[in-house]
Amino acid sequence: PVTRSNLDQKDFPELQRIVGGVPSQQHEYPGCVCVKINGGGLCTGTLVAPRVVVSAAHCLVNKHGQNRGAESIVYGLQSNDDGKKVKVLESIPHPRYNRETSANDVAVLILEQPINHITPHEIADADLFSGGGDVGKLVTLVGYGFTENSDIGKQFNVEVPYITSGIESYGCIGGLEFAAGEEQHSKDSCNGDSGGPAFATLRGQDVLTGITSRAVRGATTVTVDGLLCGDGGIYVRADKYYEFFREQAVEHSVEPPSMVSALPVPGVSGEKQAREELIKALNELVQALETID
Repeated sequence: PVTRSNLDQKDFPELQRIVGGVPSQQHEYPGCVCVKINGGGLCTGTLVAPRVVVSAAHCLVNKHGQNRGAESIVYGLQSNDDGKKVKVLESIPHPRYNRETSANDVAVLILEQPINHITPHEIADADLFSGGGDVGKLVTLVGYGFTENSDIGKQFNVEVPYITSGIESYGCIGGLEFAAGEEQHSKDSCNGDSGGPAFATLRGQDVLTGITSRAVRGATTVTVDGLLCGDGGIYVRADKYYEFFREQAVEHSVEPPSMVSALPVPGVSGEKQAREELIKALNELVQALETID
């Protein structure tokens, strides 16, 4: 097994934590994985199919434009659990990724073996961003990094407001990205969280809406580590790249990710949705109890 203690700090020089977040609870976000980059470095990714993880292209592509690729992903590092490593078979940055503009900052990782005991996250469709969805105005950011005690590999999460207007002024590429967070809010994603998920809650499930890319334009808040984190971040819309994710899965003969409609489901009342959320919570409790000897 992989533990946080045997993830060597020197291998991850760019790693920093979610800013203003809290440690994830056991089984809270099992589909959010730690991505180890060839040659050193660490990012975050999201399991969207048993053998498919999505992350950020800038995690893979170095300053010379070369694809370093990911060596492996590690999952199950929440709480004090031992993690499990799965080798990455193929690392595919988007072919039109641009380091200068950060355009198309997404990547697909094809795993050597499937992860069958974790439910992959579905990708929310465009209705989430058109105002037709039943999702609230908050997104949850999840990532791995140093804690305040330099504890490597611990999963943190933080809830931040979704920015709905004037996103181009934050440095977003219109129609392909969104911003989340608030200036000097001190709750944000940061280095090492790159490629990680921005989740929205849809009918009791955490669905993937965005992929962590970079800080907003004009960020000024500096963390104790000297990084510009805490004024908000820019996230690539996962729905806009669903076809790229699906095509790569099909090309490598693995199960593709799924997309889910953000529109309210006819006939699903608030009472029924509450029951579904209760059932999900009970299932998570059962999973947690099964791990206790």
